[in-house]
This record gives sequence, C-alpha cells and structure tokens, in this order.
Amino acid sequence: MRSLPLKDVVDAALPFLKERGYDVESGAWLDKLIANTRERFRTLVELADHVSYFFGEPEAYDEKARGKWFEARNR
Repeated sequence: MRSLPLKDVVDAALPFLKERGYDVESGAWLDKLIANTRERFRTLVELADHVSYFFGEPEAYDEKARGKWFEARNR
C-alpha cells in the first residue's frame, strides 16, 4: 500500500470506508487524509478501522481538556 500511487490507494480504500458507514466520496479531502495516514497502516482494513475520528463527532470530551481549550477560546 505504501508503494502504490496515491490515486490507486484512494480508489481501493473507498469501498472499505463506505462499508463502515462513512459518508465519503473521492476528492481532495480524501486524498489528503489517505496521503497523511497511509504510512501508518499496512492494509486497507487497518486504514478504514483507524480513521473513524475524521468522520464523526467524539462521543465525549475530557472535561479538563475541554475547559482548557474550548472555554478559553470563548473568553
């Protein structure tokens, strides 16, 4: 996967991402996502399993971090 052209990896990854319910289409955003993450994974299954944080809202925030980052911006 690491030695393949980016376009080939993106095209091959789309079905795996869609299978997991991610609303994703080919485009510049997906190209950048895969370009920046593909070195970390050996298979398309691993890639699709580990990029979920790009496709949804977090279930919960750490309250200490929330106070530090989100509340400080609103002051």
